[in-house]
Parts: sequence; C-alpha cells; structure tokens
Amino acid sequence: MRAKATQRTRRHGAGRKSIDSEGPAEVVPVRIPPPLLKRLDQLVTKHKRQRQRWDRSREIRAAIGYWAKMIEKPEQHTGALICLIAILVRRIEARTGEKWIADAATGAFVRELVERLIFHFAPTPTEPVVVPEDIAAIPGELITVAENLYPRPGVPEMPSTLLGDEWGALALIVRDLGSGWDRNKGIWFGRKGDAS
Repeated sequence: MRAKATQRTRRHGAGRKSIDSEGPAEVVPVRIPPPLLKRLDQLVTKHKRQRQRWDRSREIRAAIGYWAKMIEKPEQHTGALICLIAILVRRIEARTGEKWIADAATGAFVRELVERLIFHFAPTPTEPVVVPEDIAAIPGELITVAENLYPRPGVPEMPSTLLGDEWGALALIVRDLGSGWDRNKGIWFGRKGDAS
C-alpha cells in the first residue's frame, strides 16, 4: 500500500528567521530592470570582497535600510538635502561632461553651487554669525576619519563589522570617493617635491 503524501503546513509569516532578528522575514517580489540588476550584482561582488557572505538580498536590504533611515523623521531634512545635492551634482556633471572628483573646474562648480543651494533653503540669520571653534572643527575631524578609512597599500583595513553602521557606510563611501589628500596634495603644497 502506497503511503499517502502529507502536505506540510506552515504558520502565516513562518518564513526564514530575519537576519536582523526582528521577527520572521517576508519575501517581497520585486522586478528589477537589467541595467539596475547589473549594478546590483556589481555591488554584491564589491561587498563580497569585504565580507564573507554577501548576496543580492543583503545588498537590497542594506540599501533599503540606508535610504529609509535617511528620509525618516527627524532626519528627513538631511536626507532631502542629500538628494537635492545629488541631483545638482549629476546635472553639473552632465553639462560639463566631467566628474567632479576628476576635473578641477567641475569640482569648483559643485563646491560653489552646493553652497548656493544650501543658502537658499537654510534660514538666513539676521545678524552675522561666527562659527564656534568646536563646530568649525567638524569638517577636519570628518576628513581625518575618512582619510584614515581609505585603504592604503600595506596597511591592514579595519573590519567593517567593528566600525558600526555610520562609519561602516563611510568606509564604503571613501573607497568609492578616493582620497582627497592623494588627489590634491600636489596643488595644495606645490608640485615636484615642494611639499614638506
């Protein structure tokens, strides 16, 4: 006598455990056009070099988590500004035909026009404002951290798991952005060995 096949039943939502341990994960079907899928696979390959296990699902979750945090309150104003700056930079690069990190003139246009964009949306003080030293030090502090996160030959990289979310994201950004020091030191300190 042939055994009757039994159908397995699962509770609703009883899928794989969530990687973030926030409850059962759900599968969300998404159609991704070929150019975006190609870019997704490039990111997966890139991040797989830095982590043992990395796949499309993790890359998509990381991207959604990053953007959701950026545009949620109370950070909504910061996320909106970042998006506006990204659109502005893409439009400048489209008109110059150059990337701002590769062409000095395009970089200067970006620097000036980002300032103009922020001037428009930020409240204008009625009296002149002097930036306090502790606030004026922030860009230098951030530049120092970013330059130290940039990979250098012969210097072991800090594992991204030890950096935390914000610094881990900065490490990925700096890897793509490159070192401003390496890019500009010849101009900042003169050419042909004038730097001390």
